[in-house]
Amino acid sequence: MLFATLETSVRNIVLANNKEFLLSDTVGFVSNLPHDLVKAFRSTLEEACEADVLLHVIDISNPSYKSHIKVTEDTLKQIGADGIPMIHVYNKIDLIDVEVLDRILDSIDKEGIFVSVKKDINIDKMIKCICDSIFKDYVRCKFLIPYDKGHVVSYFNEIRAL
Repeated sequence: MLFATLETSVRNIVLANNKEFLLSDTVGFVSNLPHDLVKAFRSTLEEACEADVLLHVIDISNPSYKSHIKVTEDTLKQIGADGIPMIHVYNKIDLIDVEVLDRILDSIDKEGIFVSVKKDINIDKMIKCICDSIFKDYVRCKFLIPYDKGHVVSYFNEIRAL
């Protein structure tokens, strides 16, 4: 099987602080992707090129997780998305023995987030990491807009900047 996910889905995520972002779940790779198949899925894969940040969700309970990481990174390079900031999300930590997890921690990205979506472990840390990445350039400003310039307020509301 080449893909874990074949369809792209997009969800609007609204946070407790009313900030929102779009989360796009694209094709999930599980083995080497032939060049012709990269072409066939190019439009789907190119959504990754538009991202502000990529979440690389890795099934850490799979013994082949390192090769899956390499496949994804190679494919992202093929489509020109290798320069986009990436957060490694190591999922299914609830399925791994503590000693095995400790060994894994010694050999992989220390900046990654270790989660269990099923058991709701460290999801808050993952969301914080996403927010820190996406909203790092946000600026908070105060404006005094005269009443006769109400169209300015309408514009900011339209572009969801307020």
